[in-house]
Amino acid sequence: RQRQMCIRDSCELIYAGLRAAGYRCIVSTDSTSSLALVESTPNLVMVITDIVMPKKEGLELIQEFRSRFPALKIIAMSGANQGAENLYLEPAAKFGADLSLAKPIKIMELIEHVRVFLGD
Repeated sequence: RQRQMCIRDSCELIYAGLRAAGYRCIVSTDSTSSLALVESTPNLVMVITDIVMPKKEGLELIQEFRSRFPALKIIAMSGANQGAENLYLEPAAKFGADLSLAKPIKIMELIEHVRVFLGD
C-alpha cells in the first residue's frame, strides 16, 4: 500500500511539472495499464517509466515498448539504486531505455531531458 502511494505521488509530481512546462500527458501507475495506454494512444512520442513497479517489472516493460514501438522515446527511472549503483539504471539502457535517471527526480532536469528528446 505504501509503495502504491509512492508511485502515485511520483506520477502526480512528474505530471504536474510536465503540464506546467506545456506538455500534454497521460498517467498510468502500473505496467499493465501503461502498455494498454501506449497501444491506444495515437501519436504518443515518449514514455517515462519507473523500473520497479507492480504487476510487471519495468525492465520487461521497457523491452516490450522498444520491440513494439521502436520510435518511442523511453526515459526510465529508479529509486532502488541506493547502496547499489546502477543496479537497475544500467540494465534499463540495455533493455531499450534512451535515458535512465535516479530518483529522486529533479523535475527541471527531467523537463530539460524531455525538451531535448522532443527537439523543443
